[in-house]
Amino acid sequence: MQLEKTHYTSDHIIYNVKSVNQDALQLINSDESFEAVYSIEPMPKYKVALDMGPTDDMDVDVLLPEDGKEYTTVGILDNGIANIPHLKPWLSEASWTAYPEAYMKKNHGIFVSGVVVYGDQFEDREWVGKRC
Repeated sequence: MQLEKTHYTSDHIIYNVKSVNQDALQLINSDESFEAVYSIEPMPKYKVALDMGPTDDMDVDVLLPEDGKEYTTVGILDNGIANIPHLKPWLSEASWTAYPEAYMKKNHGIFVSGVVVYGDQFEDREWVGKRC
């Protein structure tokens, strides 16, 4: 049996148990064996692929700011935001970063910005505050 300890958070420890048979698993899970076991369950696995492109049913119209309407400025403290068509009309020229462009991976910043601008539309309810 192989046992790997991981500090999942500062006060939450996860053990990865490999090559264990059913008898050993029952022993680990029994009250007499080790009372500190909270639960034994498979760890969820998530996969996000950057090459997952949009499909025909995912077309989203570009939202544009209305002329003369004042909008709240939201600062996105993240890994950068690319000038993609859906976000470009909402980006301010007054931005600043200490990171060189070569070190910026803008994928998460694009996601967060997309939630700010399009979140209400996608959820069909007011979460962020109507933009348009």
